[in-house]
Formats: sequence, structure tokens, C-alpha cells
Amino acid sequence: MLGFSCKAAKSLSQKSERVAAVFVIAAFFIMTPPSPLGGGAGGGGTVRSWIIPTAQAAVSTDSLVGYWKFDEGTGTLTADSSGHGNNGTLTSDPTWSASPTNAISFTNPYALSFDGTDDYVGVPANSAFEIANDITFSAWIFRNGEGNDEILSKQSGATWDYLLSIYQQKISLYGNTIGGYYQSSGTVGTAAWHHVAMTRNGTTVAFYLDGNPSGTATVTNPFSTSGYAIRIGGDQADGTSRFNGLLDDVRIYSRALSAGEIAELAAGNHTTAVWDGSSSTDWETAA
Repeated sequence: MLGFSCKAAKSLSQKSERVAAVFVIAAFFIMTPPSPLGGGAGGGGTVRSWIIPTAQAAVSTDSLVGYWKFDEGTGTLTADSSGHGNNGTLTSDPTWSASPTNAISFTNPYALSFDGTDDYVGVPANSAFEIANDITFSAWIFRNGEGNDEILSKQSGATWDYLLSIYQQKISLYGNTIGGYYQSSGTVGTAAWHHVAMTRNGTTVAFYLDGNPSGTATVTNPFSTSGYAIRIGGDQADGTSRFNGLLDDVRIYSRALSAGEIAELAAGNHTTAVWDGSSSTDWETAA
């Protein structure tokens, strides 16, 4: 336990301080963090012996700014598990599906089903989403057909700061200020779960399909930072490109994840999470 020394040279006071530290840390790891939506399981920091979080992510280093697991299974709210409080509201009746991707190694009881017509999840504008350059989008998707499926957009009307979609059967990035569409080399199939991701590192955009590199592009201009809200599963312009199928475990990072980190996500794992020593709710669940 914390490497206690039995050497006689160590004072009794030093030993007492270490013993106290053990109890503080042990107490922390059996506390259930408050629910991101408020109330419910873990509300108020209730001690529960049956759940032990094994890591708390330092958002300052992990840079996870939006993380929607879609695991509620009921209701019209979906929690942001990044710790930033960017909770989403189900709009026009997307439905909970008990058939999520089975590739995820941690608890994942549900996904969210979109009808391709008017369903979406609305997430209010937040400064955490005002990202001009380095960024990562990651999601598990199950497409019902070969239409143009919009996964995540930050826009108002016909103006997009950024848009992640399946366009012409390829993973696509669009933004009004970055010069149009950029696409993966590989195509995304239907009627099966796939992990899709896109990173921007400086001027290099990289696409990943099922954990494998799928092309790069050079993007010189930054994304615009217009303060728009986020929509998952559809945009505000029209209903012709809204997502038709299932979405699960959607993430936004304010940095470019490495190819290894993308491979970890595609393997159904979390990226490395480093506990920052705080008792805040900026954490990734380990179960």
C-alpha cells in the first residue's frame, strides 16, 4: 500500500501521514461520482462498495470535450461523460436501441436509433467546442442504407463550422472556411457496425475506418469558431442527409489523437486516462 517503509529511520509522524493518505485515497475510489445529469445512481457522492472507478481522466491532458455514450436507455436526455456538462436533448423522437455495438469492452447497454428524417440530439453551444485547428471526432455507426448520413455538425442554417458525415459512402469532413469536403479513401458499408474517426493535426487531416488509416488531406485554413450548437445525427439545413441508423459512443477531442489511440477506440477501449488528483467529475468511466 503506497510502498510504506519499515525502516527505523522513518519517524512516527511520517508513517501517520502515510496511513492517513491511504484512507483518503481508498475513500475516493469507493465513492460513486455524481451523475452528469443530476440525481440518479451516484447522486450526492453516495458510497457504493460495488463500483470502484479505476481511473479519472484529466480533461486538461486528455482533451475530451464531448462524450455521449447513449447508454441511458430511457428519457429524452443523454449525458456528456467528458465532465464538461454538455448534455444532449433527444429531439423528434430518436429511440433507444438495446442492440449497441458489441465491440466495446466497457459497459455499453444501449445505442441511439435515428430515422433519417428529423431525429437528432441537440447539444447547446459551449466554448469547449470552439476549436479552430487540432481536433478528433470518433463514433460507432450502423448505417441502414447508402444515403448521406450526417453524424455530427456544428452549424447555423447553411453555415458549418465543421461537419462529420458519411458522404458518397466515405467518411467526410466539411466546413465553410476550410475549403469544402475532404474524404477518406475507404468506403463505409451498411448493415454492420463500423468505427469511424477523423483527426486534424495542424494542416493534416487523417481519416480512420475500423481503426485503420484511410487517407489524409491537407487543410490550410482553420475552422471557424462561430459559437454554434452541436447536433448529433442531423443538421439544421434540411432533412435529406440526416443519419439513418444507429449511433454509439460519440466523442470530440480538442486535440489530434494518435493512430494508436484511434486503434484503441476501434478496439473498444478508452484512450489512456490520467487521474489528475482532483475530485471533480471530469472523468471517463472505466466500466
